[in-house]
Amino acid sequence: MTHSSAPPHVGRATMADIFGEDDLETVPPDVAAGIPHAATRTFLVEVGLPDQADTQGWFHRVLDLSEEVGDRGPDQWISLGEIPYDCVDVDASTGVVHATPADGGEPYPLNSGLGAFAYLLCVAEAELPFYSGTAEQTLADGTVRAQVEARLERLYGMPREQMGPTPEARLRAAIERVDPLALARPDSTWQMVLRYVTEGMD
Repeated sequence: MTHSSAPPHVGRATMADIFGEDDLETVPPDVAAGIPHAATRTFLVEVGLPDQADTQGWFHRVLDLSEEVGDRGPDQWISLGEIPYDCVDVDASTGVVHATPADGGEPYPLNSGLGAFAYLLCVAEAELPFYSGTAEQTLADGTVRAQVEARLERLYGMPREQMGPTPEARLRAAIERVDPLALARPDSTWQMVLRYVTEGMD
């Protein structure tokens, strides 16, 4: 299914809406000053990344993002965290996000940039009520369901039904629309996420 409308910009407000303001870590401007890729530098300073390790979410951020940034040179990769259990890094000079398989395989491009990576994290998290083990119980509350529906419509820029009939179909459509690079490998981290979404999470 092809969708022509572009997804909303992923700024601080969007990330805070999905993950909570207190869970986003940013990098001080002076620490990030050495990052040559402007969009990556801006994202880390102004938007930030969540840590979902305590909530059993997808992204587990490094313990100290500012330290990781400060310890890397301008042409090096910055460690961001992991999507269990693949390591996620961003190239400070190009902005490309890479994943390194947990089994020790060679790293590969995962996303074209932090904006695309963050957007897909938002979608995977916002869709969680539809594929978690407690989906039926959670969505039985009309108020909660309305909030979930509204959040997804903001992310997709359209009602969720227009993106696809299932959480897996919608996430796949979002990936194909925003950053097809994420699915270029049959064993990529995002392919793994899609498999879990399809099977459901307890």
